[in-house]
Amino acid sequence: SGHVMIVPNAKMSESVVHNLVRPTPMRRHRVDVGASYADAPDDVIAALVAAAKEVDAVLPSPQPDAYVTEFQDFGINYRLRFWTRDYHRREQIDGEVNRMIWYKFKRAGIEIPFPMSDVLLNDYLMLVQNQMKLDPKEEELRFITRSLLDSDLTRKLVVDEEGRPILNAERLQSVAPLVRKVRYTKGETLYHQGDPGHSCHILADGRLAGKVLGRQQEVIVAFTLDPGTLVGEMSLMLDMPRSAEIKVTEPSVLLEIGPEAFRALLELDERIPAAFARLAAERAESNQAAMEEWAAAQGGDERVDMSEKGFLRRFMRLVRR
Repeated sequence: SGHVMIVPNAKMSESVVHNLVRPTPMRRHRVDVGASYADAPDDVIAALVAAAKEVDAVLPSPQPDAYVTEFQDFGINYRLRFWTRDYHRREQIDGEVNRMIWYKFKRAGIEIPFPMSDVLLNDYLMLVQNQMKLDPKEEELRFITRSLLDSDLTRKLVVDEEGRPILNAERLQSVAPLVRKVRYTKGETLYHQGDPGHSCHILADGRLAGKVLGRQQEVIVAFTLDPGTLVGEMSLMLDMPRSAEIKVTEPSVLLEIGPEAFRALLELDERIPAAFARLAAERAESNQAAMEEWAAAQGGDERVDMSEKGFLRRFMRLVRR
């Protein structure tokens, strides 16, 4: 705070002094947070630990941990513990961890409860009554449809052989309820390279940074992604592991497209499976080593056909399910 503190020797001699930098600067932090009874403790603990791991100042070892501390009338209390070497920055670090917790909880549907007094209850009931007049779901569906329409998926990737978009607003409206709008904050990791993946994302707002790592964790390629970009599509189409590490560099809104939404897209038009097959073949050609590793992991004696026709047959099987 900029203050100069003068401590008399007499006070020092009769006090207990804690050295926060020697013999080691490592210090443990704790953050207490509540969650509702409707949320499984394992899910809450996993979200808390994941939030701590997103903050650069938090040490990977000893690993962060969390546990239940108390059952309250309105919810369950948890304690998250983690270690840093910057205890003098504890308020900022704890604040960063709390920020990550909010985003992790929000995406996982975990609620933070609060005591309900009569005044708060009346205010809450009035708020609910007012919100019943609105339709936030419709507004969200319009946002998803508009973001899909403005994305590379519609403008550049799902196109006919002459390069004209196949998808339009009317068709995308039928898929929008299956697409999930999610928020991420600066510093979070969207994908870890090598992790399994069964979905892709469209960046609706914000910015992402990616890098491809080699066997020795050296950076082979680094890149940035702007709004409208489709990322992770090979994991969605082929259940491939994530081929790059993707981090969020500023608060971002993404659209998550999972298997159900992908199947709905394929069924919209007979030309769409062919468009995705062309895309998969192009990606396979540009990343041949990763594709061969994926093909070998499929097992069986039959060779995986990584041609455009092979991918088309794969997608048509999804449509016929």
